[in-house]
Amino acid sequence: MADFSLTNGTDTLDFDIQGNVTRAGASFGAWTVADDAQISVTDNTGTTTTIPVVWQFNTGNQLELRQSGNVVFNFHANANVRPDLQVANGVLHIAPDQNGVFFFSLHGDWSMDNQFNLIFTVASVKSTINGILRDTDSSEFIYIFITQGPVARNYELDFTGKWEQNGSGLDVDFRYDKDGGASGTIQLPPGLTMDPVKNILVYTYNKGTHKGSLELAGSIRVNSNFSVTYVLDQQDQAGIQSTTFSLAAQIKTDTVGEGNLHLLIQRTDGSQTIEIGGDYHGAIAGLDLTVGFNYKRTVSGTTIHDSVAFDGKVVNPNNGNQFTWNFEMGGNQISVDITAHITLRSGACLNASLTFNISGQQVGITAMFGISTNCGAASAANPSSLLLAPKSTARKATLARLTSVI
Repeated sequence: MADFSLTNGTDTLDFDIQGNVTRAGASFGAWTVADDAQISVTDNTGTTTTIPVVWQFNTGNQLELRQSGNVVFNFHANANVRPDLQVANGVLHIAPDQNGVFFFSLHGDWSMDNQFNLIFTVASVKSTINGILRDTDSSEFIYIFITQGPVARNYELDFTGKWEQNGSGLDVDFRYDKDGGASGTIQLPPGLTMDPVKNILVYTYNKGTHKGSLELAGSIRVNSNFSVTYVLDQQDQAGIQSTTFSLAAQIKTDTVGEGNLHLLIQRTDGSQTIEIGGDYHGAIAGLDLTVGFNYKRTVSGTTIHDSVAFDGKVVNPNNGNQFTWNFEMGGNQISVDITAHITLRSGACLNASLTFNISGQQVGITAMFGISTNCGAASAANPSSLLLAPKSTARKATLARLTSVI
């Protein structure tokens, strides 16, 4: 029994989903789909004929075969037959009946629109598949969707390839494998960020009521100029290759010393703040007490405690109660208010670079970001002890005391 019919010149050929072709009720040959997405019929004499057709998914995510603008067959219309759809090397493989042995392939290109619909283009004809990216913790790129009636069925398209950074910021694409060692690119809308708990890159998005999250497992490293290097792990089972992201960043100066490290990174639609989980500390570097940051990163499943010290100098620009951390980044001089993150006492430090003359009185930094400078501990019993407390009412009172001293 024929499932659909196509015209070929003056002939009408009948096709079934087991790959057979008949004409006027008699066996004629077999059919498949050529690389150019046209129906290829090989008759019983071995002669091959090509019949122009169009392949397209309809608004119900159902695959349809069309000729001369008309739908000649819907592969999902029979409630008793379930077709199978899979992707390998960017090629969509279709088994019209998952219980049969016949299948054919559609070669095309894949992309994604701003509404997170998957776009499949075959012979210049675009189809929109309305679904979602599957949540994953192993960097996989899997698109899932449901075909509508007469029986709703779930499908999953698994792509292999690698995640790629688009530019120097947080824009990301997925480069999927194609036949013959080639590749195609699926550009994703903005959505890449950093999970400050695990310190891994995560792609997040919202589509309707669904909130998606794809963890890009890898290892982070913070560099001395605040740039971030992120190496994605290779996922052999999922077919995901390792990639290195180099994120140009600037420190968010109004958050220095408070909780996580906040960095500003550019995207095509503007800047975005990411957080790297950890804690600030002081770091002795030569004669200076500079700012450091402790954080964790995971390499091949092993957690490593790492630290980075950012080069800079503590200065008291106006010989008053304000202290800044000055450093150079990208040829620009940057000053960060660190008044709330140091402890002072009267007198000079052995480390001259940590001693300041404020209105004729020498003041030394005894601690910064919680680390002792070996200048001598401040004592609450010593009226000459000068403590700069965290940003709070206590800090205001302390600043008032410091002002009265100087």
